[in-house]
Amino acid sequence: MSTPTSASRSPETLDDDPFVAEILRNAFLSAVREMIGVTVRAAYSTCLSEALDFTCGLFDADGRLFAQAGGNPVHIGALDEELQAVLAAVGPVEPGDVLMHNDPFEGADHQSDVIVCVPMFCDGVLLGFSVNRGHWSDIGAMFAGGYGLAHHVVQEGLIIPPCKLMRAGEINREVQQFILRNVRMPDQVWADIQAQIASARVAAERVGDLVARYGAARVQGAIEHCYTYAARRFAERLKVIPDGVYTAQDALDDDGFGNGPFPVVVQVTKDGERISVDLTGSAAQAAGAANCTLAGTKAAVYTALKAIVDPEAPHNSAVADLIEIIAPEGTVVNPRWPAPVCCAPADSTTRIYETTLRCFADVLPDRVTAGSYSSGLNAPGWGTTDDGREFMWYALGGGGGGARAHADGLTAQWHSMAMCGNESIEVWEARYPVRFEKRELRTDSAGPGRTRGGVGDERVFTCTADTLVSGFLDRWKSAPWGVHGGQDGDSNAFAVERDGMRLTMRDLGLQSDGKFTNVHLRAGDAFVVRSGGGGGMGEPLERDPALVARDVRGGYVSADAARERYGVVLAADGSVDEAATAALREAA
Repeated sequence: MSTPTSASRSPETLDDDPFVAEILRNAFLSAVREMIGVTVRAAYSTCLSEALDFTCGLFDADGRLFAQAGGNPVHIGALDEELQAVLAAVGPVEPGDVLMHNDPFEGADHQSDVIVCVPMFCDGVLLGFSVNRGHWSDIGAMFAGGYGLAHHVVQEGLIIPPCKLMRAGEINREVQQFILRNVRMPDQVWADIQAQIASARVAAERVGDLVARYGAARVQGAIEHCYTYAARRFAERLKVIPDGVYTAQDALDDDGFGNGPFPVVVQVTKDGERISVDLTGSAAQAAGAANCTLAGTKAAVYTALKAIVDPEAPHNSAVADLIEIIAPEGTVVNPRWPAPVCCAPADSTTRIYETTLRCFADVLPDRVTAGSYSSGLNAPGWGTTDDGREFMWYALGGGGGGARAHADGLTAQWHSMAMCGNESIEVWEARYPVRFEKRELRTDSAGPGRTRGGVGDERVFTCTADTLVSGFLDRWKSAPWGVHGGQDGDSNAFAVERDGMRLTMRDLGLQSDGKFTNVHLRAGDAFVVRSGGGGGMGEPLERDPALVARDVRGGYVSADAARERYGVVLAADGSVDEAATAALREAA
């Protein structure tokens, strides 16, 4: 069989037909959105079907991203570099191939996020690739779910080098069985893999339909249009940032082994059409779970600058080419092998994102947010029921977002580096040996300000079978920071309810309240996940008293906090006592 060729790099220009160019650019985005829908409908694990912890995109024949819609910003990062490394390793591809990879030191973010890639051909010509990067509920680590404490990356799960899961439409049984023999729930994992493949094939079909209608040359021209449009738009809107040097610093709390905090230092230099983000000065890589892969660091920086410059702009490789990122090797923002990196997508990237955003708090106050709960709150559980049925659940969730200049922070939703969904309690109770006792918002968890931080929530569920639980969250020591006089939000926390007492993880003898591995919960124990609230923006005494009264009615703020933190006095009927409020604020 002859080897298929790549599409010509001299595509038909569409400069004289911008209408068709935009039709095709949006058709590519529509194909990506269809990938998302297929994944949700076909996946088995709640991680994909409920939490939506996956991202889809289209890439050209050289492995460069040209279309991405929805999904998790944390998954984008260096995905084009990852795909290029995969293509270099596997050699020529042909119709029916399916590629796979998850090496965090070759462009991936951590092992649990696995790319499934389908080449897109038309008449023997390689047009590009459709890619689904999804979070597998288990990757065969020494702890279920891929989140826990490790000293070495190989302890965090199976590392899949560039390989072909399928060749010319036939499953590579050796690769398939090697993977499935190294995960806890092979049926579940295989079902999710098939969902990823199905979604990628749908996009390949849609691009094929476009070729049939418009011709390969015009489709290739539209791909080039995606690059020029996105780069031109980003470069133009980059002017919103005044030339200058901007710095900010934050830190990750710990690595689970008693070490930390680990500073994250960001310096942004804007000079005309050039922007550089330098993370020199960040802490040396951690022995435990505080490291962020280079892919995750890039994702965080891209997302922060996109949020500042043009939130609605498309992201692709041409935009990434305009941003210089300096991340010294051997640091928490670009660790060397064999540093553990499981925390990269959920916590470390968010800290880098928010620190980059914080650089602009003074110069562009209308375009930044205060700090958020800033964690994935990841907590996988594994065990066997009394009748011998193996189970594995994977808890993750949102919290309070940082306040914005003209709006309160988002409540009980995901941070900006992930666009996951909140999982269904009913689905959980139907599938796993758990019983939810409550899921409710945490009154007074939000940081006060002229605009208030988002409110965190609390989930409490009883294990009805013995369960080994691992957990990973940050911001259990530090708090989501306020800005411009806004106050900090409340921190995150895990806990266990046992024999009528609520115990922190350190009460159970662990070194960290936020990071632990394989804690034995007995049937009847309840596991508690408390997400923090976002930081506030602006002076709390400047908040409209009517909004404070509304927050009290909604359970977001207590009447005591309204008085003590906002200087608002409420009458017996819940309305604002305007005279008492004016006097209290005047005396503050």
